[in-house]
Amino acid sequence: MMKQDFEIRKIHKVSELIKAMSTSNENIIYGAGHMAHILMKYLYYKGIQRLTLCAAIEDDSVDPVAIYGTPVIALKYLVQFFETANFYIAISEDIQSEIVDVLREKGCRMIYTISNAAFTEMEEGFEMLPANIVADVGIRQNEFITEKTRNEVLWQPEVVK
Repeated sequence: MMKQDFEIRKIHKVSELIKAMSTSNENIIYGAGHMAHILMKYLYYKGIQRLTLCAAIEDDSVDPVAIYGTPVIALKYLVQFFETANFYIAISEDIQSEIVDVLREKGCRMIYTISNAAFTEMEEGFEMLPANIVADVGIRQNEFITEKTRNEVLWQPEVVK
C-alpha cells in the first residue's frame, strides 16, 4: 500500500479558521462533544454554518444526530470525502494527536487542528451577543429537534406498513 500525502495545519485564531473554511466546499468537523458544539454554535450565530458538510465521529452509537442543524455522521460513511475534504478537529488539544492518527489511517489528506485559544475566542464572542439572539437561536434549535423527532416517529409506522 502506498503512503498517501497529507497535510496538518494548526489554527490559532477564529479568523484563520473562517478563512480556511471559506476556501473549500468540503469542510467536515471532527467531534460531537463540547468543543464541536462551541464551533457549530459559533458558525450558526455567524450565519456561516453552510461552510460545513457535517460533523464526523468515530462511532455513531452514542452521539447526537445533529448539532445546530448540521448532521453528525460516522467516519465509515464519509469515505468519499477522505481525500478531498478538509477535516477540522474540534476536540481539546491534549487529545487531538490521537484523532490526527485516526484520520491519517483513514486516508484523510487535509487535517486542521484547532487550538484551545480559538475555542476560547469563540466563547468570548457569545458574551457580546444580545440575550434575545441567544434565546431565539435556542428556541429555533429546539423547534428543529422537536420537528425532526416528530417526523421520525410519524415515518416509522409507514415503513412498517
